[in-house]
Amino acid sequence: MSTTKIEVYATLLKVAKTETLKRMVAVPEEKRLVQFESGKATPLWYVGHLAGSATTILVNWLLNEQGTMAPEQAGLFMGTEFGGPPITTNAADYPPWDDLVRMYEAAMIQAIEGLNKMDDNMLPNPLPGEMSDDFRSFFTSIETTLRIIVSHDAEHRGQLGMLSKYGK
Repeated sequence: MSTTKIEVYATLLKVAKTETLKRMVAVPEEKRLVQFESGKATPLWYVGHLAGSATTILVNWLLNEQGTMAPEQAGLFMGTEFGGPPITTNAADYPPWDDLVRMYEAAMIQAIEGLNKMDDNMLPNPLPGEMSDDFRSFFTSIETTLRIIVSHDAEHRGQLGMLSKYGK
């Protein structure tokens, strides 16, 4: 029995979820607001960004379903180049760490379950969810989106790891 592409993408998302959750829980509490320089992302921000990305891109846009993270929460973790607010080191500006971790996990589980209902014929299709033309021109198909998200998750997982070792 051969493995379908959609099964490969579902497996890649499972691995991303597992490895990213390991990295999230490994960040010491005292390192959650560390920055390489002022205005740059913190581990707390990255956790929210990953939760928001999984919810918005995978659940809302790719699956056309409602996720557990509200749009206004996800908006806190968009880069300023996408209209998000400046990053702060004030934890009170964001939902609690544990809530964000749970939102990330829930969105990834929902996305994986949704992928398991798809087949390879759907991969070239555009994302069915509502999004701006700017985002639609970047996330051009289901397959392109899955490739982007797996890489995106790995990039920020690495940044979480670096920041958890940085500073005093």
